[in-house]
Formats: sequence, C-alpha cells, structure tokens
Amino acid sequence: MNVWLPICLFLAGLLAGPFIRKFSGQVVLSRIDRPPKMASIMQFVTIDLALGAVFALLGVTFQASFFLVPYLLFATVLVLLSAIDIETHLLPNNVVWPSIWLSLVVILSHGLITSSLRTSYAALLGGLVFSGFFAVAFLVYPKGMGLGDVKLALLLGFFLGWPQESYLDTIRLVLYAALIALLLGGVIGLAYTRLKKTGSNEIPFGPFLCFGTICMVLGGETVLSLTNSTLS
Repeated sequence: MNVWLPICLFLAGLLAGPFIRKFSGQVVLSRIDRPPKMASIMQFVTIDLALGAVFALLGVTFQASFFLVPYLLFATVLVLLSAIDIETHLLPNNVVWPSIWLSLVVILSHGLITSSLRTSYAALLGGLVFSGFFAVAFLVYPKGMGLGDVKLALLLGFFLGWPQESYLDTIRLVLYAALIALLLGGVIGLAYTRLKKTGSNEIPFGPFLCFGTICMVLGGETVLSLTNSTLS
C-alpha cells in the first residue's frame, strides 16, 4: 500500500476545509440571516479534520483507482451538507440536487464506458432503497425527519451501491448504514433531550445519515465478509 497517498489526501482535506467552512457559512447566513453559532475550533474539528480524516481513509480504501476522485468529491459534499444541517436544520436543494444529477451522470457514464452497467444498476438500487426507506419513515412520522433527509438518502444510496456487483450486498449495506444512523441519532438525540431542558430539542438527522454511509463506504466489505462468515 502506498502510505504517501493517505498522507497527501489528509493534507488536501485540511487545505480544502477552510473553503468548505466559508461556503457553509455563506449558506447559513443566507438561510437564517446569522453567521454560524459553532465556535471556530469546533468548525475546524467537524469540517477540516473530519474532511482530512475521511480523505485519508478513502485513499486507503480505493488507492489510486478511478473511484477515488468521485468519492473524494462525495465526501466533500457530505461534510458541507452536515455543517449546514447542524447550523440550520436544512439541506439546501441547490447543493443536494446538483450533487444527485452529477452523480448519476458519472455513475452511468462509467458503467457505459467500462461495460459494467451492473455496478451502475446497483447504485440506482441503493439510492432507491435508501430514499424509499426514509420516505416511508417520513410519511409515517413526519416530525422525525424532513424531506431533505429523503433526498439526501437518494444521493447516499448511490455511493453505497456503486462499487457493488451484488444487488443483495447493496441492500445490506444500505440497511447497515440506516441502522448506524438511526441508532447513533437516537442515542445522541435522547442524551441531548435530557441535557437541554428548555428550547427546541430537535437535532438534525443529516449528519447521522452521512456518518452511517461513510462507515459503510469505508468498512462495508469487511462487514459483509464478517456477516457472511458468521451466517455460513
């Protein structure tokens, strides 16, 4: 394994962090007419360091393959959306929808050029299953999440399914990512509710969806191998 690639990507994430912070701050200001409340050190941890760490781990996972660059861009969008969601409880359409359409173009083009449309179909399946799952949850309990989370899940599902050739593995990865998001969101939401006695107790769900997805993008193959060996 080329150890220099993750190191360089970590540094690249740190360098990209200030630009993401500036852009997210502008979006927050335009949406709720105030600058971000999060302290500068926390912004550095949740954006700069997080982006650098995810970049490095993606370098370990994909090495110098074609998939590395699209997943680096994907991770950048997730960190940006998470930062905005934490501050505003909104996932802006002008970020989510262009990301969805651009992802579709890249995924389908890759399938056509490399004659590997099965991976493209797996990506589409992942998006439909992930967004469909949370669309049903939204219809059953609208207060639990917003439509923005449903649209975000569509984007996330694409990248959970894209490298896969097995449709069953794609569905399993989507379910594992959803489980991580729901469990972590539930635990932190409960703790936040207990600690905060007054004011709004709502917390954004988007960052948990992003975290669960990144966990499965990075460790999905290991999880699938472990569950397969356990079940066999």
